[in-house]
Amino acid sequence: MKDAIVLYPAPGIGHLLSMVELGKLILSRYNCEFSIIILLTTGPFDTPATTSHIDRISQTTSSISFHRFPYLPFTASPTLGRLANMFEFLSLNDSNVLQSLQQLSEASSIRAVILDSFSWREEGSSTTALAKLAEIWKHD
Repeated sequence: MKDAIVLYPAPGIGHLLSMVELGKLILSRYNCEFSIIILLTTGPFDTPATTSHIDRISQTTSSISFHRFPYLPFTASPTLGRLANMFEFLSLNDSNVLQSLQQLSEASSIRAVILDSFSWREEGSSTTALAKLAEIWKHD
């Protein structure tokens, strides 16, 4: 089983670019001892630049792969700002994160999960993606 590091950027090309660069840095620092798997939401925040960048990296960097979540329809609330809508969209993907990590852990030994600071949030006693991630490791 190959060791893997999972990266989960917030939606948007800027977040994706940063996570890809982080993945490349990890690969260069550890001489490709790990594979890098980047989890990606699919929805209203995608642009053609996102798809183009994913295709380019997939062709040039074999140690970095992308795991896209199923398309998730989302209608932004007009009463919320862009950031609040993004948090809502991310929270709708919590089950995709959990399911993907469980699926990926069957084929890879996940050594780390790195979350973009916008990919999780604290909501008092509510279960969040971060709490779900912690729950996975409790049971492993």
